[in-house]
Amino acid sequence: FFWLYWIMDEVLGRCRRLGFPVFIKTDKKIGDLDPVTLLWLFYYLLEIYEPSWTHSPNAFTKSNYKPLSNCMRLLELAHKCPKSKELKRATEHKRTLVSSLGAVLDKLEAKYGTKLYT
Repeated sequence: FFWLYWIMDEVLGRCRRLGFPVFIKTDKKIGDLDPVTLLWLFYYLLEIYEPSWTHSPNAFTKSNYKPLSNCMRLLELAHKCPKSKELKRATEHKRTLVSSLGAVLDKLEAKYGTKLYT
């Protein structure tokens, strides 16, 4: 399980370097985040990829979740899109969430290269 914690830390480090406010202001881990903050994190990364995909969820509802699944499908990551129950129970689904975030970060790095973190 050591490698799982290393991967989680690595993905969170990449999110911090991109300036996600929750990770800058606190030392929270994926399992500590509430569903709305997790949605916000995905939308934050997706908006970097494509600015027109902006979305600011203030509650965890179907209408706030649907754009996430659409964007992940457009990125050809539909198979990595976390299900709503996984977002609602982050402590039980850390591995899935980290895998999904890592896939989005990989797409960002493929698109922007070294310019992404500057």
